[in-house]
Amino acid sequence: VDFALCCRYTVGHNAFSLARDEFKSLRRKEIDWQWLKGEAARLGFVFCPGDHWSPRHLHRATEENLAPKSWVRFEPRQFHGFVTRHDSSHHMAELTRDFLGASSSSTS
Repeated sequence: VDFALCCRYTVGHNAFSLARDEFKSLRRKEIDWQWLKGEAARLGFVFCPGDHWSPRHLHRATEENLAPKSWVRFEPRQFHGFVTRHDSSHHMAELTRDFLGASSSSTS
């Protein structure tokens, strides 16, 4: 990816416009708990403080509907933009490793 291209106003504007539209359309969707329950043993969820994509009430609803079959965590040290910081990326990698270890032992 060309850095100069990413700095252009139209690229940033288009990216934020697409994200805004996606967020609006997702807010209108109902969660398909039946489908999620059927796949619960294969799913892992990490919720972070202040994350507008997965607010705290969604964490509680996920725990109520999917635990203990699903791997559900609220991580106070994590944040939505974890890919932008080395320590957060490393922590997410550890969480992913824990999830994969838990899911492989539950299917064995």
